[in-house]
Amino acid sequence: MLVIGWIFGTLLGSVQVFHSKTVAFLYKNITYYDCREEWDEAEGKAYTVIIFLLTFLVPLFVLAYTYGNIGYKIFFYKAPNSSQSLHLRANNKSK
Repeated sequence: MLVIGWIFGTLLGSVQVFHSKTVAFLYKNITYYDCREEWDEAEGKAYTVIIFLLTFLVPLFVLAYTYGNIGYKIFFYKAPNSSQSLHLRANNKSK
């Protein structure tokens, strides 16, 4: 699983290597460099949506589902010797 994660991350990041360009610009007589992505409009939008889904939305839903299940199991868990069952046994003995 770890190797798959590294391969996936490398492939996801390598796309920017092929679509990035360094652009020089002047500001107050000083040359600065800006790294920009160059995409066709449709490709850029598709890439942005895919990155958003794969790196934010999918992990968010996975974590929410996982923590929701954990919380549900903890909240509704009834231990065999819980205080409620001990209380019921004490009431039954006193009758």
